[in-house]
Amino acid sequence: MGEPDGELVGEPDGEPVDGRGATGAGGAAGRRAPADRPVSRNQGPGGAPPERRGGGEAREAQRAGHMLGVNVRALRGERGLSLSEVARRSGVAKSALSQLESGLGNPTIQTVFSLANALQVPVSDLLAEPAPPDVLLVRSAGLEVLRSRAVDLRMLRRIEPRGGVLELYDQRVRPGARQHSNGHPGVEHVVVTQGVLRVGPPADPYELGPGDYVRLPGSQPHVYETAGPEPVLSVLLIEYPAGTGIDRPARPH
Repeated sequence: MGEPDGELVGEPDGEPVDGRGATGAGGAAGRRAPADRPVSRNQGPGGAPPERRGGGEAREAQRAGHMLGVNVRALRGERGLSLSEVARRSGVAKSALSQLESGLGNPTIQTVFSLANALQVPVSDLLAEPAPPDVLLVRSAGLEVLRSRAVDLRMLRRIEPRGGVLELYDQRVRPGARQHSNGHPGVEHVVVTQGVLRVGPPADPYELGPGDYVRLPGSQPHVYETAGPEPVLSVLLIEYPAGTGIDRPARPH
């Protein structure tokens, strides 16, 4: 793999060295850098100390170094590799690798390519922002409320599987009022978690208790109302199947 000229952040070209002068796993201890290329962890591009860099450049270098460290640590953990093993595979000193993962190193582009080869990933995987976490936590209390005559909706999540759209709502139905809809695009899925809900055709709605589920076409007239004096808590999923041409679904109810 060819390596571009230049540095990622401000350390001179060549292999990172640890405090003992080791060049990395398998390197000869005590090897020194050429006299005209002194190794300094405080050098910036062109030999200028970091404190003399422009503010934007210094911040960018710090951000890039931090992102690299985060990604290397995550990839190493996914593969079950020790620091020593990654150091051996990459030729990067273990102490330098430890500093890098802590966000303290100033790696050269050569170091980045060596680590990419050792971890068997594209260089971009080391420099890019991490993917969103597998777990997404949304607190309903902090969401905007869509209010209608009898129903309060809080959108928890919009999901876009191939060709379609799903909208997930926290739905609360207030007692003493009936919510009528003449119809809207999509298919409604409702699960009651508390209270007793009447939902469906206006002339003959279905009655759902806690744990009950109903699926009904949103395009047909339907109603929502409580069956007693207590409010109803439920989960509403509106499904817009592929081919409906829905990009920005209409507000339900």
